[in-house]
Amino acid sequence: DGVLQRESLAGADYADHKRTKQAQSGERITVPRPFSFDTRDKVRPKSIRERKVDEMIELKKLEEDRLLGFRFRAKQPPKKVVMPLLQRIVTQNEQRRKEVKENSMKL
Repeated sequence: DGVLQRESLAGADYADHKRTKQAQSGERITVPRPFSFDTRDKVRPKSIRERKVDEMIELKKLEEDRLLGFRFRAKQPPKKVVMPLLQRIVTQNEQRRKEVKENSMKL
């Protein structure tokens, strides 16, 4: 008892105690291990095609980030758009109509 009072127990100590208790009782736990062909595929280096695809995806992400970071600023509309052109066209048509009417009356 004197030893236990002087030492502090941590969570890992309890886990070790549990494992030894299971080993004493005769229970065995199966620990799954991957097959050799399964581990080989995980270590395989990327092919040229996969590297190119990854590079293209990275370039697309960079381009998208650049476009998303762009702040749109509207330009001023041209003065020609702001001017009352419709009114000018209507008055020109009225003047032309009057001139045509006067010329037809003279003939």
